[in-house]
Amino acid sequence: MYTVTTPKYYNVIFLIFLLLYLFIVMFVVPNTEITVDRESYFISFSNTPDIIDRMDFLSPSILLQEPIYRVIVYLLGIFFSPQSIALILIGISASLSMGTLYKARPDLLILIILVFLLPQFMGKYIVHIRQGLAITIFLVTYLYFKRSLITSCFIAGLAHISFFIALPILFAIKITPKKRVYFFLISIVFFLSAFLLFYQDLFRQIVFYLNIRQGQNYSFTSDNVSGLGFLYWFSIYIFLFMQKRLSEPRALSMNIIGLYLASYFFVNFLSRLLESFLPMIFIELKSLNTKVCYLALIFYLVV
Repeated sequence: MYTVTTPKYYNVIFLIFLLLYLFIVMFVVPNTEITVDRESYFISFSNTPDIIDRMDFLSPSILLQEPIYRVIVYLLGIFFSPQSIALILIGISASLSMGTLYKARPDLLILIILVFLLPQFMGKYIVHIRQGLAITIFLVTYLYFKRSLITSCFIAGLAHISFFIALPILFAIKITPKKRVYFFLISIVFFLSAFLLFYQDLFRQIVFYLNIRQGQNYSFTSDNVSGLGFLYWFSIYIFLFMQKRLSEPRALSMNIIGLYLASYFFVNFLSRLLESFLPMIFIELKSLNTKVCYLALIFYLVV
């Protein structure tokens, strides 16, 4: 169990930042052009009772329909308007995510603040409300309730299906002998297998075959991508790959990046999975090398 002594004023700084952050994500940024698709959420919230009525909760396919998110929105819809539901989900998700991370690692307060200020991560709570809720469920389950990564990703996947993509990686890590060479071999196998999956367009076919929501909502292309972004994440992947010891969170972070790199020039959806694990990735970098971690944060804003 991780224990650390931190200055008492850290709590004051955290509370002030949390209140300012909630004000920004709930009332400042949503009034800008960044959230032009907010209306689609209002429509979705209004249609949730009809969606719930059509869902077969006894069918295995329910796992792919993000039932936790649907049920939460349905229950909130009994008492609140669609506009209020959005604010409630944003506020609860942002505060619980940040609070859970700080409670688990108060010594990383500065890093937590910087990660939550990243536009790409802040957007998970403002624009991608469903994903922000799933990130919260993952962090609370893993860091607060101390459940395994497999359990945490599975439960989070019931709110946003992208977390299910991490499950094959975690199962492979679990059954792999705890030796450096085996971790590296499984990472190479995952990267090459994923590359073939995206190159042969099999990923899109699987999504449409399973009738997953993202099949209708996302473009299975990766237009106008930056080569700098690929080099950036490839550098972090190699940095993690070269480490002598790979814990389960570190191995998961490395393979999530590898999966994203394999899809980089073919599918844009995997960036959502990568962004869900940004806190874990940067925490793992910080545990290895503080300078590398903060340099990576700076360059992430550029690429």
